[in-house]
Amino acid sequence: MNDDIADLQLRVSFQDEAMIKLSDQIALHDKELREAKLQIKMLREKLMDVSHEVDQMSPTQKNERPPHY
Repeated sequence: MNDDIADLQLRVSFQDEAMIKLSDQIALHDKELREAKLQIKMLREKLMDVSHEVDQMSPTQKNERPPHY
């Protein structure tokens, strides 16, 4: 009976440790996901700004060759 209780206590201890590790990993992934979403948002805004600038160019500016040609 005491061996069974000790075995159960050992299992609970391992499960507690596993849950703590999983919780830490989830927190890390959540942080990385939030950072990635923020970077995507910033890139989207930059892309929209550049797209707007290109749309504002006159047709001759759009078709001009760069000076290095």
